[in-house]
Amino acid sequence: RKGAGLDLKDVVEVFFQEEEGITSTERAVALNVSLFENKFRGAVPVPKNLAPEWSVTLRSDSVEVGGSKVDVFICRPSLSARNGLDALVTSYLATVEPSQVQEGQVLSCVIDGKNHSLEEGKDFWLNAARKAAALKSLSWL
Repeated sequence: RKGAGLDLKDVVEVFFQEEEGITSTERAVALNVSLFENKFRGAVPVPKNLAPEWSVTLRSDSVEVGGSKVDVFICRPSLSARNGLDALVTSYLATVEPSQVQEGQVLSCVIDGKNHSLEEGKDFWLNAARKAAALKSLSWL
């Protein structure tokens, strides 16, 4: 956080990418989910493959954990869209500031003359960790 010019009060999303076949970082995160939720304002690190394609990296670094290289990405918060959602709708969601959306909120938009009603927790989530938990993409969330 310091290297990215951030304070502990700043909300971010954190992703990690381990070397192929290595899961030591994921296991460590899985054992400490409540610590991350309490100490880092809910920023539970999740695997990088769960990051939305429009996720903006503020800072990244490679570190060694248990003798293996791990890439860590500190990213600007972004909404995570449901898989298979129309590409134009996901483009719209990429522009929405997550801090302006509440849990369960419905967003409405008109794209190419078609009305869209998007529900948080069904069509999109406030962050990648919430999406992973809701869809049970990770057994430990």
